[in-house]
Amino acid sequence: MQDNIRVSGVEIIGDICWGTHFCQFYQTKEDLLYILVPYFKAGLEDNELCIWITSEPLNIEEAKKALKRSVPDFDVYLEKGQIELISYADWYLKEGIFNSGKATDSWVEKLNNALAIGYEGLRTAENFCKLERENWSDFVNYEKRVGYITGRYPMITLCTYFLDKYNATDIIDIIANHQFALIKREGKWEQIESSGRRNITEIRSAEEACVSEEHYRSLYESSLDGILLTMPDGTILSANPQACYLFSMTEDEIRQAGREGLVVRNDKLAAALEERELAGRAKAELTFRRKNGSTFIGETSSSLFADADGSIKTSMIIRDITDSKKAEHALRKSEERYKMLFTHMTDGFGLVEVIYNDGEPSDYRYIEINPAFGRCLGVEREQMLGRTMLEIFPNVSPIALEKYHKVAISGQPVHFEIFSQVANKYLDIYVFSPEKGKLALILRDITGRKHLEEKTRQRAEEMETIMEVAPVSILISHDPQGYNITGNQMANELFNAESGENISANLTQSIRFFRKDHELTADELPMQEATLKNTDIRDVEIDMLMPGGKWQAILASASPLHDVNGRVRGSVGSFINITERKEAETKLKETLDNLEKLVRERTAELEKAYNSLKESEKGLAEAQKMVHVGNWEWEIETEKSYWSDELDRIFGRSLQEPHPTYEEFLSYIHPSDREYVYNTAMKAIKGKPYSIDYRIIRADGEERTVHMQSEVIFDDKNTPVRIKGIVQDITERKEAEEALAKMENIRIKEIHHRIKNNLQVISSLLDLQAETFSHLEVCKVPEVVKAFMESQSRIISMALIHEELYKGDKIDTLDFAAYLRKLTTDLFNSYNLGNKEISFNLELEQVYLGMDTAIPLGIIVNELVSNSFKHAFPARREGEIRINLRRAEDFTPKTDISCQNMDHIGKKDFHYVLEVSDNGKGIPEEIDFENSSSLGLQLVNILVEQIDGCIKLERDQGTKFTIWFSDIEV
Repeated sequence: MQDNIRVSGVEIIGDICWGTHFCQFYQTKEDLLYILVPYFKAGLEDNELCIWITSEPLNIEEAKKALKRSVPDFDVYLEKGQIELISYADWYLKEGIFNSGKATDSWVEKLNNALAIGYEGLRTAENFCKLERENWSDFVNYEKRVGYITGRYPMITLCTYFLDKYNATDIIDIIANHQFALIKREGKWEQIESSGRRNITEIRSAEEACVSEEHYRSLYESSLDGILLTMPDGTILSANPQACYLFSMTEDEIRQAGREGLVVRNDKLAAALEERELAGRAKAELTFRRKNGSTFIGETSSSLFADADGSIKTSMIIRDITDSKKAEHALRKSEERYKMLFTHMTDGFGLVEVIYNDGEPSDYRYIEINPAFGRCLGVEREQMLGRTMLEIFPNVSPIALEKYHKVAISGQPVHFEIFSQVANKYLDIYVFSPEKGKLALILRDITGRKHLEEKTRQRAEEMETIMEVAPVSILISHDPQGYNITGNQMANELFNAESGENISANLTQSIRFFRKDHELTADELPMQEATLKNTDIRDVEIDMLMPGGKWQAILASASPLHDVNGRVRGSVGSFINITERKEAETKLKETLDNLEKLVRERTAELEKAYNSLKESEKGLAEAQKMVHVGNWEWEIETEKSYWSDELDRIFGRSLQEPHPTYEEFLSYIHPSDREYVYNTAMKAIKGKPYSIDYRIIRADGEERTVHMQSEVIFDDKNTPVRIKGIVQDITERKEAEEALAKMENIRIKEIHHRIKNNLQVISSLLDLQAETFSHLEVCKVPEVVKAFMESQSRIISMALIHEELYKGDKIDTLDFAAYLRKLTTDLFNSYNLGNKEISFNLELEQVYLGMDTAIPLGIIVNELVSNSFKHAFPARREGEIRINLRRAEDFTPKTDISCQNMDHIGKKDFHYVLEVSDNGKGIPEEIDFENSSSLGLQLVNILVEQIDGCIKLERDQGTKFTIWFSDIEV
């Protein structure tokens, strides 16, 4: 091991061996970097694994910058892991307490890993903060173990200490555990060799030799700490005045008691103390006994020294720390309570260290967090401590980072809310800086509150929407006195107000309200009455006299509104304009009065016995029988029902049977209509009157059609209590309507038949006229006859349409595919093809078209197919004509398609495509299809424009016409 020389990199010490354990005392950050930067540079260049444990005043980022400036390719070393920079807290502290066992175990593990992956050995540097006094002995033992480990393995250890944080005794302990120390004096670094324990005694002896006896005696007598001079066996030689005060004894009594009589016995502590004394120095906390039996806790420091005669004696310095221990205990209790609060608080709390990059904050390392902090972010505490924010949350919100940077720079706290994509939660965040370079984060999960706010907003939006779409006028009074009233659009229209206007002035000044001929005061209005009485007002009929002199009948309801304490804060009212209904009721009453008069007259004629108004009910039953109308009522809660006699007759029930239940009533309804009637009744229970037609199956099995009108009666609590209505047998009327519809169908079919016959007559006339022309001189060239024949063909195509409509089951639309099959068959038969073998290929989807589309389209097909017959196959015996009709969903033709109406190309979607093509000689290129002199082609273009379609001509292989169109009636 001693022969294995390593370059130290430190000029003052030169080369060193594996197993070197030394220390450095520094006073500035520059002193620290002066030694450590070349020290680690040498280690990296010698293929050693380097570990730098940092603490104040030098953080990790500053150490990295210093190494970058001096070590070429430092980033390469860092990336491959040859050098690690670790914070003091992460390496040594566990729950804030120095953990020497953890640290020494970690060094051995690091060394083994380094050797396993091919490094020569391990080079380390430890920068220690000021330790608490109770941890000092643990720290000294740790330094001994590190020196032992370093001496046995290929390892070099440098321990650095901030000189101002340690006293002379601490420095002696530190130097004793290292082979040598580096210290700067008057601007120059010096190397101080350590001779172990022997050197400590020599230093102390030299110090004591420098102190005069007189000075020692003065210090001994006036010391605020108790001092005992003893023999190694515990015999007390002398005690200073403060010791006598502490024990409440005289010096003689202390000598007589001896050390064993003063110290409360603790075997474990005594054994440890004895072991320390044999080493020449002991520190301990002992419990001492006073003369009166009471005890106190003393912090003791014992050391051996040689007297002038060479005999070994012990000096024990005793300081009463009872009060400080009590304070420490109280502080520990306080810390425990704080720790409990910290652990169990519902808000997340985290402490982070700011990481700077070129003087600007760039990231944050988690130093401490409570469990709630981890729960807020969904990450375990152990996964966060020692790591940075961007390492754990690379997608952290830029807004949050900006806020953290602001606090890190300015020191001013910030408070903000944000939706965290990382945690998928809404967080309330408070950030402040407890000290420079650190931030404290307080997180509160407000997701529930945000969701509640969103639900509240949605509910408010829903209520506002309901206000506007409700078919009633709604007013809201925002104060108990009714001074501030707003309403929905219907309310504004009813009370002649502008949107957003305070309607209270309109209600109290420009409109007069009456109820049963009594003019209402402002306090008697439904909304104000609901507020004053703190009760619901339901279905109050009020008459309003508008400023223009017009009367309006209103059905009003109102309810009070309450605040969180239950106090009335306003009211809400609904107002339904029932003016038209009242007028209808008046007219209905007049009609009923007239009907009653007629019933009485008819009753007097039919049965003289009816001579009293008390028998009007029987007369009404007769009237119902006359018009086939029956009435009924149903009590919802008791399910009791009432049916008039005529209603029993309509349903084929015996008049002697009891009134049916609701279930029995449903059994009479045709099964296909039963659900429809039931759903309508359920809607009626919610306050909607209804009027419907449905089928019934009478008790005798006969099927009838009835019309029913009904309404629901509500009590003062707006609960449905009863349904009443009328049922009329409308079977004969329905049958008459169906018969009339059939007659209408027959009439329309007859029209089509007559049109078809007339068109055939015209065709025959044209045929006769063409024969007369054939004998004239002028017709040697048969153009006139050809024109007549072409006209005849067009008329036949129209006649076929009316024939199909007459034969089909539809009266207003035509199965165009069937029509095309008939048309092409007739065309094929009408042309004398000689020896030519021309075939048809029809690919036709079933498409129904209206008359306005079918007739022009039929003439177009007639023209195009006729052209193919006449011109496509002049010298050929074989040929094929193809017709393809199909739907063209979501198809828009391109602009290269020929179309008379160019404005809608690219703007309109066509529903159908018709293709007429042949494999004949094709139309010559010199013929301009859109401006042809041919009457047939002109007619095709005109008719395509008439059906608002587009047409394209292709001359590649024969002739192909493609027509895009939609049904004009669609």
